[in-house]
Amino acid sequence: RLRELNTVKFREVRTMEYSRIFCIVLVWLMLSSNVSAQKGGKEPGKNNRNNDNKNGPITTTVFDFIVIGSGPAGAAVASRLSERSSRTVLLIEAGGDALDYVNNAFIKGSKLNSSQVVLTPINWDVTEKSQIDWSYLNYGEPHPMDNSKRFQAAGKALGGTTAINTMMYVRGNRDDYNFWVSQFGCTGWGWNDVLPFFKKVENSTRYATNPSFHGNSGPINLGPGGYQPKADWDIIIRANNETAQALGYPLRFTEDWNDGASTNVIGFHEHTINNRTGKRVTSMEYITPYINKASAQFRPNLFIASRSLAHKINFDTTSNPPRAISVTYSDNRNRVFITARANAEIIVSAGALRSPQLLKLSGVGPRSELQKFNIPVVANVPGVGENLHDHPVIATSWLSSLPNPPEKAYPSYNQSLGARCNTFLRSHYRPTTDGRNDIQIIWLPPTDSFMLGFAYNNHPLSRGSVTLATDDPNDRPQAIFNYFTDANDQDMKVMIDTVKYIYTYANTQTVQKFLWLEGPTDSNGQPSMADADIRRFLLANYGSGYHYAGSCKMGPTSDPMAVVDTQLRVRGVNGLRVCDASIMPQVTSGNTQAPTYMIGERCAAFVSAAHQ
Repeated sequence: RLRELNTVKFREVRTMEYSRIFCIVLVWLMLSSNVSAQKGGKEPGKNNRNNDNKNGPITTTVFDFIVIGSGPAGAAVASRLSERSSRTVLLIEAGGDALDYVNNAFIKGSKLNSSQVVLTPINWDVTEKSQIDWSYLNYGEPHPMDNSKRFQAAGKALGGTTAINTMMYVRGNRDDYNFWVSQFGCTGWGWNDVLPFFKKVENSTRYATNPSFHGNSGPINLGPGGYQPKADWDIIIRANNETAQALGYPLRFTEDWNDGASTNVIGFHEHTINNRTGKRVTSMEYITPYINKASAQFRPNLFIASRSLAHKINFDTTSNPPRAISVTYSDNRNRVFITARANAEIIVSAGALRSPQLLKLSGVGPRSELQKFNIPVVANVPGVGENLHDHPVIATSWLSSLPNPPEKAYPSYNQSLGARCNTFLRSHYRPTTDGRNDIQIIWLPPTDSFMLGFAYNNHPLSRGSVTLATDDPNDRPQAIFNYFTDANDQDMKVMIDTVKYIYTYANTQTVQKFLWLEGPTDSNGQPSMADADIRRFLLANYGSGYHYAGSCKMGPTSDPMAVVDTQLRVRGVNGLRVCDASIMPQVTSGNTQAPTYMIGERCAAFVSAAHQ
């Protein structure tokens, strides 16, 4: 409370008050230590009260399965495994309920209420750099980021990043998954293999009439997020058609970009959104119906340990290979350490930055790095933390002489995201036999003459790594993506072409640009489409797409850098799997939320089959 006082008031606090506060804190710490000692301190504890079940405290430390991370993959795995009442499942999450944090005014001092901040999609940016965000900062790139662009978001709450993201649901192109098979040897992960698991995720009303491609009974509601009939977006669609024709892209309009065959298309967003209320839908839809004792769907075998940070996975090293047997985590609500045992398996779903960190802290990773921090080597797996990549992003903006759209065209604007139209393009550097889209551009409608094009490179070739900064799990790992460092400079060339597309679009007669606000300029400050000027603009203004992937990549035993096999089992040990976007050998063509849900469903099927 003292830290909240301003300087003047702070100086007025008497020395006696300091002493009194110090004594109170000291007594509290002594009592806390006594509680920790009674519960075992750093030894396995009983009576873990840090949970979000409605049936009281967790009274066991032995489970069949332990899942670490409640994002889209982890929540899906925990939910599916607990469908069988004979299985006990513990889900460990570092964050708490996002609404609790907001109600305690932890988010930027916002005066909005909890549902306005977290559940209303247009407010997603309010949660950035808050206590429900890991708030990574990137300081090590070969092409240094501008200070305002160094920030890299990742959700730290029940629901993981689905509690703070922009909710776009993009499966990607079928060739993304077929490429995993043909290029990386990931047998069983082709489009036809993964499609049934996408459908298990989905409760789609928009495509309910097309059950061969879309699910309509899954836990995650999908909606248009402000979708309007094609006519309402005539300006953006018409301008895209003009631009594509001028630059040689065979663009077409699609009502469904998630059909797997959408190459060179423009269409409307699909979002994880409640169609009735217009509110955000998170991965906790997999969990929430089953943890309330008053609910008819209550599962007494599903336990949630929230605000609990996994510190280490423990192994029985007398087994050959070593077997994962328990997880030590800090209960940050009760300030104790607890070791929970898994009789069957442990599944790590902490995300592409945290999952490799936890593996390394547990002794699974490159021998040389583990030895640097005096971490006993359980399994020398050199690929842990390697192959990290992300969608680099660039924003350009301008003023248009177009009138604002009629209000009736956006009846749910205050509840939606504003951006509801995407263009996906296969670059001129990719063969026509490959359906994957390198370029993704998000368009915002005109608002007070302001227009924006927000673009990703969907298939970067540059690769980075996640390494330990310290051996303390409370510290952030060091993540370097090495943006724009690929040998042939293709990542930069794709982004240059992307900026040219946006510039051409803005200059069409349909859009009527009259003033650039953010875009490439020459040495005289005039708008320029010269490659050198675009390159300079990109390096000064690029940022992260927050689509981290690849750092525990999947592959066959013949790939020395593969961390997990095609059933997501970690190399060199037993009883341990990784299940999140880190297993992608190559990131997909678009936002990564949908593929990560699918990976969770796929992993749950693998685990269930292994433990009938």
